[in-house]
Amino acid sequence: TKNAIVLVARQHPPEIPGGTISFKAFYNELVSNTKVANAFREKFNIYAFPLLNPDGADMGNWRHNANGVDLNRDWIDFSQPETKTVKSYIETKVNNGTKIQFAIDFHTSYSGPYLLVLDSINATKSKKIIPNWIQKIEDNLSFKVEARRRSQKLPYCYNYFINKFGCEAVTYEEGDEIDRGIIKKRAKRYALSFMEIMIKKYNNNEL
Repeated sequence: TKNAIVLVARQHPPEIPGGTISFKAFYNELVSNTKVANAFREKFNIYAFPLLNPDGADMGNWRHNANGVDLNRDWIDFSQPETKTVKSYIETKVNNGTKIQFAIDFHTSYSGPYLLVLDSINATKSKKIIPNWIQKIEDNLSFKVEARRRSQKLPYCYNYFINKFGCEAVTYEEGDEIDRGIIKKRAKRYALSFMEIMIKKYNNNEL
């Protein structure tokens, strides 16, 4: 079985702090030449969608794509070409033997940074990647991670991965007004902690 993680970014065109700056710093850490990153990529493929709403970004839209649809409300109906593309690509990979182990959807909010995580029922059934990751971040950074639970019935991107593939997933929200250097440092640290936890879970046969 091939293991993979999925990264999605810029569903909402103006959300550059999280959707571009955080995503790029996080992704660059995953594909870097460090010992941890090399070990991670030996075990996990990375499927990345860095600009899921290019038409909306080009048109200067606030939340919507060219058809006037908020893509992060389309992960049940799959009425739009952007969400259909992700669904088709990922489900083809899974049908060919890949196992999705985690997904992260990058956004920006006036009240960030925070993570949208599993509701209490799904958290109980999970492999505990998210709480282990948060604990690792807090141990390394002396930084309190705000985790907000959301129902898995909502038509959000991260819920698609949870409900369809039974993996864990988060929405990674950065703050609008946060210093860009801090955003980059945080994403880099989050990525390192994430890789360390995923490698540990893999080596312990906990995935």
